[in-house]
Amino acid sequence: MRHFAIAGVQMFVSATHRNIEMMKHKIELTVSIYPWVNMIVFSELCAFGPLTSHALEDTSSVEAVFCDLARKHSIWIVPGSIYQRRGNEIFNMCIAIN
Repeated sequence: MRHFAIAGVQMFVSATHRNIEMMKHKIELTVSIYPWVNMIVFSELCAFGPLTSHALEDTSSVEAVFCDLARKHSIWIVPGSIYQRRGNEIFNMCIAIN
């Protein structure tokens, strides 16, 4: 049986500005302290906060940030959920990056 270590990150989430820089810092800190971690998971709506006014139509640039970090550290990252706007609707979507 292979072990799979998961780290859950708890951090302050601002509702008024992006939290991605702090999330990047927490990822770097976590892998430096716990190099055996295979997956890092953040809370719901962590990247932009809980306001639907921050919904994105295109999430690819945000996904790219976390894809680069996952590749750099050879880990999985679940960056919490992100509000995504499609037309007049808003969805709470979550990705898992390997």
